[in-house]
Amino acid sequence: MDLTFLRDLMNGDERLVSNFVRIFREQAPKQIEEIQEALANEDWENFSNLVHSLKTQYAYLGLTDLSEQMKIMEFEVDNGDKTQLKPLLEHFHKEFRILSEKELQ
Repeated sequence: MDLTFLRDLMNGDERLVSNFVRIFREQAPKQIEEIQEALANEDWENFSNLVHSLKTQYAYLGLTDLSEQMKIMEFEVDNGDKTQLKPLLEHFHKEFRILSEKELQ
């Protein structure tokens, strides 16, 4: 994680930065599950909202690759092309697990 952008956004308030990271660590795994459920249920509006939210959170944390993956999924679902969502989400999930093992413990 590169917290530079988040620190700038929070005007250098380390308490706010720490709080954001803590909340992210607690909520991101649940949000990933919700994205998988939305995909399985073909709940496209919820899917789009969830990936949009995570896209922003990843960007704040300097996790550019994961943010880009969310951006691609958001684009795909919002433009009606849902054929690649499952493989895109599977790829994302693998990378998220690696991140979780390294950074989210």
